[in-house]
Amino acid sequence: ILFGWIIYSGKFPKIRENTNLIIIYSGLFLAILGFGQLIIFPDLSILSLNGWDPHYLRMVSTFLDPNVLVGFLSLSFLTLFLSPTTQIATKPKIFFLALIYLAILLTFSRSAYLTLGIAFTTLTFLQRSWKIFFLTMFISLGFILGYLGYQQSVAQPHNIDRQQSAQYRVNSWQIGWKMFFTAPILGVGFNTYRYALD
Repeated sequence: ILFGWIIYSGKFPKIRENTNLIIIYSGLFLAILGFGQLIIFPDLSILSLNGWDPHYLRMVSTFLDPNVLVGFLSLSFLTLFLSPTTQIATKPKIFFLALIYLAILLTFSRSAYLTLGIAFTTLTFLQRSWKIFFLTMFISLGFILGYLGYQQSVAQPHNIDRQQSAQYRVNSWQIGWKMFFTAPILGVGFNTYRYALD
């Protein structure tokens, strides 16, 4: 909210003018930290004692959750892809796109893969571009191969049940909908969700 206010208030014109660059470089910084995290701290199962998900060999960077990280990385990737070459020269832009794409790939987040696939498919139709269409196919193929590789080389040997995690997510959504319909106007109150679950 603060960042949005800074951008739209006009009180900080330099930030407003460089919003795209801030998003792009923030994504790059998080991706670089994520590569460091994968090297130094690839197994987060020790954090499960404190209620965190036990992610193994998945990029989480400083967010400690690949799905949250990938939301920001996807925004950075799309912003960078759509930014004109007047902001970032072609060669660095290709390198930065590859770096962020690899970071997104290493989150092994199915929802991110789907989100970016839909975003690029939409861009293909809006811009009627064969170039973007083939790029979308390439990106999607990379996601499919990356996910299958993770399943075969990491998830199955370590008994990580991704189907079970998907089922937990669906169950969580169903509980969320039930909770919404118990108090659709006022909600359940700030910080009381856990109590309302009982």
